[in-house]
Amino acid sequence: YRHFADKDALVAAIAEEGFGLLTAHLREGVANSRSESFSERLREMAVGYVMFALQHPAYLRVIFGGVIKKESAPDSLRIAGEAAYGVLRDLVAQGVAADAFRAGDPDEMALSCWTMTHGFGMLLTDKALPHHLSESMAAEAMTRTMVDFLLTGIVNSAKPVRPKKRTNL
Repeated sequence: YRHFADKDALVAAIAEEGFGLLTAHLREGVANSRSESFSERLREMAVGYVMFALQHPAYLRVIFGGVIKKESAPDSLRIAGEAAYGVLRDLVAQGVAADAFRAGDPDEMALSCWTMTHGFGMLLTDKALPHHLSESMAAEAMTRTMVDFLLTGIVNSAKPVRPKKRTNL
């Protein structure tokens, strides 16, 4: 209590530190790609996110676990969160501008990437994957495969997708 006004201020400071670590992991992932390919940099950024989740699960839970009251969170926490998201959003926006990614809203696309990667990181940290998957594949390999699906889509492009007619019940 000598350093923080209350518990909320302490938790916010922990979350801010966590966002700093997450941002560093995202940037490190991009740097590790050693490629100018936007797809490869996105893939390695996702690996950085998942490695953060596995190495710092407590930070992940504080940051995203709903513990922090948004209305009382300091501006510095919001700025730290935006910095982490900004690493991904900037890469997606650059990829769209360079015509490496399909045209679209960079925020919607970045949120899709973030959601998929975050969900996968949580499944790994919570040990919620089917046992045969978690035993047979490394987290990095699974992350790269997941991003490959995101990049190429899961639909077989040789077969046209036809929406089924909906019926009212």
